[in-house]
Amino acid sequence: MTQGCSQLEALQTFLAIDVGLKRSGLAVGNRLLRSAQPIGTVHAQGNARFPLIEPHIKEWLPDAIVIGVPYHRDGSAHENTVHAKKFGRQLHGRFGLPVRTSCRPQVGVCA
Repeated sequence: MTQGCSQLEALQTFLAIDVGLKRSGLAVGNRLLRSAQPIGTVHAQGNARFPLIEPHIKEWLPDAIVIGVPYHRDGSAHENTVHAKKFGRQLHGRFGLPVRTSCRPQVGVCA
């Protein structure tokens, strides 16, 4: 699921997913343009999310998927940390794309 730095630098287009329990935000980013833009929200849980994400993968043809993984401000695991990592593994298995994680502290949530 992870790659070395040189392999990651070759990737240009990313589908970013901010994973939530009931909905997940989607964005597409481009390394060349150094930009990202929101492209929608998936309102579904569990396996019902995959058929809703697939059209975005087909449309944008990302080189990789980036999953937002929540942590507390002190770096400790958040209740959704395990959930987001599992979802990333499922995406990798289902779509065969490299999946990277992006750590993001939860605003206002401290351990």
